[in-house]
Amino acid sequence: MFWGSRRLCQFAAFTPSIWRGSRLRTAGHLGFAVLWTGITATFATALVAATA
Repeated sequence: MFWGSRRLCQFAAFTPSIWRGSRLRTAGHLGFAVLWTGITATFATALVAATA
């Protein structure tokens, strides 16, 4: 749940003005979004497998 919350905060809490306009910051924002999605999916899969 922590990593899923972190992924939501990536889009909800951080204002786009921080990363828009800079290719490096935009790439970093998107890269971290992919990272948090992957981590969330990994832990969600482990949780489902452990409870099955």
